[in-house]
Amino acid sequence: MEILKTLFERHFHLPVERVQPLQAELGGSGRQIIRLAGEKISAIGILYGVREENVAFLEFSRHFRRHGLPVPEIYAEDLSHGAYLEEDLGNTTLFEFLSNHRNDGHRDGDYSWDFLRDICPCPACSTAREA
Repeated sequence: MEILKTLFERHFHLPVERVQPLQAELGGSGRQIIRLAGEKISAIGILYGVREENVAFLEFSRHFRRHGLPVPEIYAEDLSHGAYLEEDLGNTTLFEFLSNHRNDGHRDGDYSWDFLRDICPCPACSTAREA
């Protein structure tokens, strides 16, 4: 928990005033999910000891954000402690959001295959875009 407070204070240059564990509310993935808050800002801290999954999540999040997808901004990380700090998007879980937005006109999931293909950097999708 101290590493998350350190990441918060380094990133925002503000002390942590409140800490709210969210794990019981947000799932059973084995991750510790914690909301940290200062006077006017909050962030979500994650503690998870599986480095490979943390690295994958951070890389996917940054890639999706660069391409304009609405994912939380990654503020700070310390992978040696299995910790990262991300944008706090409120109290709605991903599952709740997806459950409420299934009828948005896309063929599958939240993003159409055409949209995902347009942003995918792999050779197969690049070839399909050029055709």
